Amino acid sequence: MRRTVGIMFAVALAFVLGCGVVAAGSEPVSGSLTAARAITQKVDLEVNVDKWAAIEIDNSEPMALELERPEASARVSRAITVKANTKVSVSVDKPALYLSQDDAGELSEARKYPDNGYALYFAKSDRIDQVRRDTSYDLNPGTDTRYLVFWAEWDNENDDWYQLLAGKYEGQATITVSAK
Repeated sequence: MRRTVGIMFAVALAFVLGCGVVAAGSEPVSGSLTAARAITQKVDLEVNVDKWAAIEIDNSEPMALELERPEASARVSRAITVKANTKVSVSVDKPALYLSQDDAGELSEARKYPDNGYALYFAKSDRIDQVRRDTSYDLNPGTDTRYLVFWAEWDNENDDWYQLLAGKYEGQATITVSAK
């Protein structure tokens, strides 16, 4: 019998202590307030900041090039600023350029500008002798300004300059900023 009472006492004690530990975090703090004593309670705080980015580029006019004769080339660049509060990847696609509908006239098929005749890339400076042609780059949190460069040439390697029909070739590139 003593053994049973002892076991019941141990179980009851464990239960009381367990309840006290669980309730300790949710119990109100109270006590006598005197000039020498104050009561305190801590409160956890949290702020979650979402990942955010912005692209700044003057897009008021198209990035347009003029090729006036075979073997000519031209380039134009535009400053692009990316701001982000997280690590991001910045990329640009190379869209197909097609002869505009106004210039295509009676052609039965869409005329595409040769893929090897133009490029679209990012450069760290606006120098003409820029060798690297990066179509993407990574950015740590902060701000970064680069140049979006559009370059094209009228190839005449095989004396077939006449194969490139006269007119305006158009397309639209997409700049993408994605969190890493």
